[in-house]
Amino acid sequence: MPAPKLRYHVFDYLLLFETGFKLALAVKPSALVERNGFDKELELIKAQLPKRFADDALLVTENSYSEAEVRNAELLHMFRGIEDAEADAVVAEVLRGLNGSTPVQQVVEATRLKGRAYRAVFRAIFDGAVEADLSQHITERSILTLSEVR
Repeated sequence: MPAPKLRYHVFDYLLLFETGFKLALAVKPSALVERNGFDKELELIKAQLPKRFADDALLVTENSYSEAEVRNAELLHMFRGIEDAEADAVVAEVLRGLNGSTPVQQVVEATRLKGRAYRAVFRAIFDGAVEADLSQHITERSILTLSEVR
């Protein structure tokens, strides 16, 4: 029986969490995963993954996230590129006064900052200041609820 052939894998991303947890990401098209059985290969790679490199590994394909999750991520990326400390502060103040569930539109109207407030609310959701159903597109009709930790 021939000796196993040594192979290397280069992960696409390494996520470093504040807790110290390290997660290696392999990003592949689902057709390639199915055709080449990469999901099984990744299980073998994970079994040999040095802990000094990463604690775990994850396969991500275009099917890993819903259309709404992808769109929300795209908007978040765009909105985080637009710094607006004034809008963030005004929205944070309105959010502190929330009781119960409130539509995004109500927060936006309370600030009188229109699109600037919408972007600030969007950022606040992903910063954990307030919660919304992230499995749906975040719109002005989305309902906000207070986060457990504020």
